[in-house]
Amino acid sequence: SAAFDGAGDYLTTPHHADLDLATGDFTVEAWVRFNSLASTVILLNKANGTGYRAYQLRVTSGKFVASGYSSSSALAFNLTSTTAAATGAWYHLALSRQGANFRLFVNGNLEAGSSFTGNLRSANEPLAVGAYSTGTYGLNGYLDEIRVTLISRSAVESRAAVVAAAALATASDGRVYDDADQRVYGRHQALLWARQVVAEDDTVDAAAQSDRIETVMDR
Repeated sequence: SAAFDGAGDYLTTPHHADLDLATGDFTVEAWVRFNSLASTVILLNKANGTGYRAYQLRVTSGKFVASGYSSSSALAFNLTSTTAAATGAWYHLALSRQGANFRLFVNGNLEAGSSFTGNLRSANEPLAVGAYSTGTYGLNGYLDEIRVTLISRSAVESRAAVVAAAALATASDGRVYDDADQRVYGRHQALLWARQVVAEDDTVDAAAQSDRIETVMDR
């Protein structure tokens, strides 16, 4: 994970056409953990030279927010979570677009949605991570596994990421042992495994899979 101190730390990824999500389906997601919380914290921001953001993940007044502007510079979507952010815990956030539908997931649960038909603002600035590209409204905490995909990932896949992380948390050495096929998993392998598990039963949660998960400390 990347650590940020909230005092000017941030990362940027150079602009690429694949990060310009003006049209088509997409998912933007990340894991975040807070050491402290300010009234506004920028997690991810993709904007253009005029300052209008195409898409953004942030915390405002203790809630997770996903927002973006249209090609006509009007607000296209502004989604606020029901979950309140707190320090010391990991959260999985996912913003997805499927057709005209925008959705915000927190820890695999759909928490907000809205509809917009049209193009988002074209954004040619770098993708800023952990703060605005000026270093303001910075995160004091951690970001991990940031991903932008050109498909609308389902609630099943979003839950799978959370199941995988919960499984990893059961192993004090950071690995997961799956009794079903006698394999030891790291984070990414556990995510692939969890996707398969969740696809088989879309109501699954981490507790339901406890019989398939054991730590490897005693092996």
